[in-house]
Amino acid sequence: MYEDGWRSFLRFDLVPLQFPREMMKNRRVVKSLDEYLEVLRRSWDKDDCFVSLYSLPQIKEKVIDTIFLEVDGDLKCPYCNHTLTTKDDVNPFKRICPTHGAVYPIADLKSANERANLLIRFFKKKGWYSRRYFSGFKGYHFYIDIEPVKLKNPGAAIRKVLRDIPPVVDFHVLGDIRRMVRVPFTKHPVTGLFCYPVFSEASFEDAIAPELHIPIRRINDLSTLLLEADEEVSELPTIVGEDKVELFPPCIVEGLAKLKEEGALSHAHRLHLAAFLCRSGFSIDNIVSLFKSASDFRYDLTLYHVTKIAEGGMKCYTCERAYQLNICPLGAKRWMCRWYPSINLTLG
Repeated sequence: MYEDGWRSFLRFDLVPLQFPREMMKNRRVVKSLDEYLEVLRRSWDKDDCFVSLYSLPQIKEKVIDTIFLEVDGDLKCPYCNHTLTTKDDVNPFKRICPTHGAVYPIADLKSANERANLLIRFFKKKGWYSRRYFSGFKGYHFYIDIEPVKLKNPGAAIRKVLRDIPPVVDFHVLGDIRRMVRVPFTKHPVTGLFCYPVFSEASFEDAIAPELHIPIRRINDLSTLLLEADEEVSELPTIVGEDKVELFPPCIVEGLAKLKEEGALSHAHRLHLAAFLCRSGFSIDNIVSLFKSASDFRYDLTLYHVTKIAEGGMKCYTCERAYQLNICPLGAKRWMCRWYPSINLTLG
């Protein structure tokens, strides 16, 4: 079996708090190494075998000992080689081809290799060692192992340190401390391919034999960089006055500017703006007055909605949802915002 690889993947050498942690799609909690191994013995060749990147004690204490990055290749139609992006509404493994409709895509691993090699060259330039695994489907998983470090805002610190990384990684998962990752030496139930370690810069075909595993090498200077970045991103001000507008998130600054200059703002952006102001300490009267510059302003309706938002404790949209609603002005660079992935993580 592959128990040595499963065990070493949890990085027992330097981080003793490895349990309890979550596993599989239903995030079941396993409380010991034996329980973790038993789940994998039963499921490695027939189910999606996921484990939380960090243990529950690590998440609670915000102790980070590795950084996870994901690089995917394109998905192609098996009939016409068209690149597919839109997902089928029913089956998450299907994509929509404009010619053939809903199809099971094939992975373009050539594009995955090219993107992975860009990332590897970036790591070499920085002097960083990384572990690399073929995911079993359409790309690669990278792990940069570091000396364990306790951070106040690990997600923001990670994104700040990696702000100049090549735009080939999935930025949505970068810095996600609740991330579930595929366990190496397990079989993808849809493709039938293993999640394997890869040593070379070539392709998944150079994945090593399943009984081997990649050694852990800690990067000390990256831990130091994270600590420095954490101090910077954690020094967010308490926002209680209109004179602090320059300290607001970009989506809020833009919303206020549009109201003042154009007198127009989408309904979703108004909700987002009002929720932020309510959670930032503004009074209801102050918030209502900010909306007076709207061309369709009605005091009674504005007071009603702002009061409902304040009393109901409505939260702001997440950054990804704000992007979908055309609220985020940063677009593809939204992950670089110090408020990413959600304003709510800072406001509470």
